[in-house]
Amino acid sequence: NKTTAYDMSIIFEKIYKGEIASPALTKELMGFMTDTENENRLPKDLPKGVKVYHKVGDGLGFAHDTGIIESDDNAYYLGVMTSDIGDNLNNTNNTIAQISKKVFDSIND
Repeated sequence: NKTTAYDMSIIFEKIYKGEIASPALTKELMGFMTDTENENRLPKDLPKGVKVYHKVGDGLGFAHDTGIIESDDNAYYLGVMTSDIGDNLNNTNNTIAQISKKVFDSIND
């Protein structure tokens, strides 16, 4: 059960480009990755209307969020994977959200 942000970028790119499944299944999968139960990381501080197709990961001492962020005609991958967070889950979630916002602002300036 180990991966890297780079490995996740490969998977997300293939999903996003429709290279893994049929168009119908790709659309269904992309739907599962939006409006998830956990929107307090990558999508949290982004403007309304920005689509975030993402997958979170949680476990003892870590919190991850990786995905494709899409606005207008621009789409990019962002993956933030953490370790050794102790009991700082809320701070970690906020930090992931802040990283996502800073990257979004930088790309969309």
